[in-house]
Amino acid sequence: MDDPERIRVTQPNVLIIGAARAGSTYLADLLGQHPQVRLSVPKETHFLGLGEHDFAPTGPGDASTIGREMRRTPAEWWASLGEGPELFVLESSVSTMYFHERSIRRIRQYCTDDVRLVAVLRDPVDRAHSAYTYLSNRGFETASTFELALAEEPQRITDGWQHLWHYEAMSRYGTQLDAFHQAFGVGHLGDRLLCVSFRRLTAEPEFVMNQICEWMHLPAATFTTNRKLNASGAPRSAIVQRAIAGAAQLAPVQKLVKQALPLHVRDRIRGMNLADASASAETRNHLRSSFERELDLMGKIDAAGVMPSGDLV
Repeated sequence: MDDPERIRVTQPNVLIIGAARAGSTYLADLLGQHPQVRLSVPKETHFLGLGEHDFAPTGPGDASTIGREMRRTPAEWWASLGEGPELFVLESSVSTMYFHERSIRRIRQYCTDDVRLVAVLRDPVDRAHSAYTYLSNRGFETASTFELALAEEPQRITDGWQHLWHYEAMSRYGTQLDAFHQAFGVGHLGDRLLCVSFRRLTAEPEFVMNQICEWMHLPAATFTTNRKLNASGAPRSAIVQRAIAGAAQLAPVQKLVKQALPLHVRDRIRGMNLADASASAETRNHLRSSFERELDLMGKIDAAGVMPSGDLV
């Protein structure tokens, strides 16, 4: 490998492309701990999936969350986002994988030929339900049950609610991965798309990180793996949860809290009031019958922990 002191990266060259509620924030935090990897600021720009799209999300809270985060700034901003001495600069936006028709074209347009992509994936039913509880606990979800939210999903998509509300649709990894594999998983540069198991990442983070470092040709490193980020679950106390959700929707309070407390500390506080939760058996069985392709993919990825996309086809 080239001497890292002679390399100056000027834009993100590693992309965590998704999936939402599947450990992408946790993986970005771990990779960002490596001395030769630096996180972009902001970590999640949505530049590739939504950057050229005239999209004003209309769901509850969308304007103050993703509407505030989306970057439609010129390409010059992206090209200078990662300037520094590290070998790799990492950007992580879960919209990149979901909006693959736009993002693949923009990756080819705005990224270097040797860009690497990482998809961290989770059981599709667990991922969908986790997104529901995540938005519920933050006070945005209007449906009283997961089943009602699923029934409302097609209309929400039509009405322009942002992608995190697309509970079932975002879990359809098969088509998304096929498109990215065709674009980046083959060719003279080798397989540039790596699939990572959420289950193995959270259960065996050291093993998974060693595999990822080997794939990226990075030296081994020590990672702090006990920081849970963006936790979801059923609230233990509805009163406490309402207070947390209310504070999260007040922009001045949210800004002060973010300045005072790192992400992993904020999530530890939120997580103290959350208990494990899952969809009902009836709902799980119904959804699993429509996720045959995704469940087959997850079986292979879970068995390996880390797998180049070419091994999935």
